[in-house]
Amino acid sequence: MKKVLFSLFFAIYGLLIFGCANFDCCMPGILSVSSNTVDIGGAAGNTQDIELTSPLSWAIQNLPDWLSYTSLPTVGGATITLTVEDANTGTEARTGTFTIMAANGDRVKITVTQGVAYSVSLTTDGNGTASASPSSSSAGATITITATPAGGYQFKQWVVESGGVTLTPNAATNPATFTMPAEDVEIKAWFMPVFEITTVAELNDVRNHLAGYHILMADLDLNVAPYNTGTGWNPIDGFFTGVFDGNGHTISNLYFNNSSWYDFGLFSYLRGTVKNLKVTISSITGRDFVGGIAGQLYSTGKIENCSVTGGLISGDSYVGGVAGFGNGSISNCYTTSAVSGQFDVGGVAGMVVNDGSVSNCYATGDVSGNNEVGGVAGWVDNGGSVSNCYATGDVSGNNKVGGVAGIVVDGGSVTNCAALNSSVTRSVISASTDFGRVAGWVSGGTLTNNAAWVNMPVLGATVSGGAGDKNGADMSLTDISTGNGTLGGRFSAPDWTITAGKLPILTALPAGAQNDAIPAHIH
Repeated sequence: MKKVLFSLFFAIYGLLIFGCANFDCCMPGILSVSSNTVDIGGAAGNTQDIELTSPLSWAIQNLPDWLSYTSLPTVGGATITLTVEDANTGTEARTGTFTIMAANGDRVKITVTQGVAYSVSLTTDGNGTASASPSSSSAGATITITATPAGGYQFKQWVVESGGVTLTPNAATNPATFTMPAEDVEIKAWFMPVFEITTVAELNDVRNHLAGYHILMADLDLNVAPYNTGTGWNPIDGFFTGVFDGNGHTISNLYFNNSSWYDFGLFSYLRGTVKNLKVTISSITGRDFVGGIAGQLYSTGKIENCSVTGGLISGDSYVGGVAGFGNGSISNCYTTSAVSGQFDVGGVAGMVVNDGSVSNCYATGDVSGNNEVGGVAGWVDNGGSVSNCYATGDVSGNNKVGGVAGIVVDGGSVTNCAALNSSVTRSVISASTDFGRVAGWVSGGTLTNNAAWVNMPVLGATVSGGAGDKNGADMSLTDISTGNGTLGGRFSAPDWTITAGKLPILTALPAGAQNDAIPAHIH
């Protein structure tokens, strides 16, 4: 009887005070939401959540027609997921409101602001397709773009035509990403035809398809007429903008003999990419801009995972084992060839300039010249850089001669390098003192964390130095031969294969073709 009277009392109390006889509804302000304001992306499919708590059932009223929602459960704690059904393609954000109402009449007003949806428009050159995910978005979202080449073609690059976005990692990567700006974006995908090379004749034909993707399918020997007589190989001239993938194969017996010829290499002018290629030299004699793979390497050019071995590469100015002149990038390469010239002569590159780079490379051949002679690079200038490289051959010249670089000037840099040369010597009698274990002459350039074999003779005498000067920090036989193989931490995985008591060798190239033994002159 008491229980019935107790219930009746609260029913009457609720009716008089709140206008309802159900005690459960007599709790004004029962709705609780995580936020009364919501920002949501402008593109269709964008979502945003609202956390709701209510002991009673509830419903949504007056939802804007460009939104939908899902939620479970409808009583107690719930997550309301708002989804954009209609992209905002206008020029300004738009705002809408809706109401969440509980069974007792309690209401909460929610204001939603939808950002502008900017679009991604992808086109192609007709030799494949391209897609973006998502294809429209508010500013700040990450967009992924993917290209799919048609049969017989290979992706080449993206070209941003409007929107000013920066592609990550770079424009030659597929897929690539970018951050959506507050404007529409237009990007075009370019493809290149694929050519498989199995004969010397097909190699020679590369010159007729300078924008193609060429892949070497077999080792080729150039010790055949007309490439082994007269002037020898006619370099692939014209601006090569495609890709030459050596596919791990070897082009052997590269021969050239014309001392008045400029821009000699397997390629004359490289604006594209050469990778995964091994070249063996018979002998090369040219004039200026002479290299085993490229005479001139332009800013968009790349040479990576390549080797140049054997023979002598000679010329007058800008002579290098891999490239004569470079403001592109040379990485993960090595050369054993001897290199000789007059000016700007280097074991890997004759000149590295205008933000060009030589990184993770080594040279073991002797290098000789007159001025600006280096075991890795002859001249490093104007943002050019040499990093994580070493040289072991004899370096000789008349002026500005160094174990790694001949001259480092005007913003050029040499970093984390090791000079392990047998000697740095003067080739003729002169009064110049611009010789050093690491660099011959430095003016406006920077030397950072470099080292040199402590007993290397420079002009016939041993010298000492520091990690930031032209002679580098002293590195003893013990440091080299019984250390952990990193040469003082300058060389490490994944680019280098490290073995204690050995020299570091390049991971990207076959270990069996590389000699990791410490040179006899260091013992």
